[in-house]
Amino acid sequence: MGGNLPKPPEQRRRRNKTSTATVLYDERGPIAIPELPMADPHPLTVAHWSDLWASPVAPEMTRIDAHGLLIYIALVEDFHRADNPTARMDLSREIRLVWADFGLTPVSRRRLQWTVAKVADAEARRTERIMAKYRQAAADSRPDPRLRS
Repeated sequence: MGGNLPKPPEQRRRRNKTSTATVLYDERGPIAIPELPMADPHPLTVAHWSDLWASPVAPEMTRIDAHGLLIYIALVEDFHRADNPTARMDLSREIRLVWADFGLTPVSRRRLQWTVAKVADAEARRTERIMAKYRQAAADSRPDPRLRS
């Protein structure tokens, strides 16, 4: 069976790379949280805003994104202040669309090819796997049956 060998990776035309693929790290330094544009925000809006800026997605935001996020948080505020189900339903639709635009849902992060790496958890799991392998090897250390006299 003959045939041509595959080309080296650097010579291939299609590399199936995307420009948005990135790894988001959950552990990072402090980030400046922009102030909320409302005078007396709802407590759930404040919690939502804090969670947004504490998420691993926050470092990916640029200065121009902050303007869109302010519009988004205004929608969240209106949602929490809405007094009828129809208004809440309409606002929830808009919120969901903005969520997807900024990569705030698992599906939108997958579409953007963003993966969240929890550094400490990953290191702990890796260490545990290595230790489990050594413990298993020590437990399986029976005398070699071929060495019987």
